Amino acid sequence: MWKQKKRKELWLLALATLCITVLGTLQSLNTRLPNPLSWLAAILGPYPKAIYSLFQ
Repeated sequence: MWKQKKRKELWLLALATLCITVLGTLQSLNTRLPNPLSWLAAILGPYPKAIYSLFQ
């Protein structure tokens, strides 16, 4: 990648590798990791309720 001047892809690969390494290390230390699906439910939670109330 470096010789082909694909620096954006190289940065993305380095960032993904760093994130995976940090998450793997935290999991091996038995740290409680947050569930991303609960974040999505908290963000998107009010919208379905509002849509259902419009149709009733």
